Amino acid sequence: MTAAQLVAREAFVQLLEEAGWDVEGWEHLFENGASLTPEARAEHGADRCDLRLGYWVRDGYAQLDIADRAAGEHLRMRLYPAAGMDAVVGRVITWQDALDAESLPRFVRAAAPACRGLFLETGDEFVALAVDEDAAPR
Repeated sequence: MTAAQLVAREAFVQLLEEAGWDVEGWEHLFENGASLTPEARAEHGADRCDLRLGYWVRDGYAQLDIADRAAGEHLRMRLYPAAGMDAVVGRVITWQDALDAESLPRFVRAAAPACRGLFLETGDEFVALAVDEDAAPR
């Protein structure tokens, strides 16, 4: 990673750690030289679901996994930042204790201004939830 990518990665991890997310396992691997994909990842357990947010620093997107225990659903989204990843992370942190399958449409509306692209991953396909045409996953 470049110096700028390392700074962006560190900011991602720090924001999530300060919001109570578990970064320890992934950080331990990173600090010991493991080759990781994604380059950063954190986990958060809420009342109804477990969240995992990964940062593909080189590719410039975050992947949000939502495991809704109450509904028995697992959702995966890609979020491409409009400006910086910090705004995307901030939206996720704001919703971290309210996010589940039922609240997903409200989260998408709240996160869309921070994203140039927001996609629901369904197997091998991506469904655009909010998108700038240049942001489509490849």
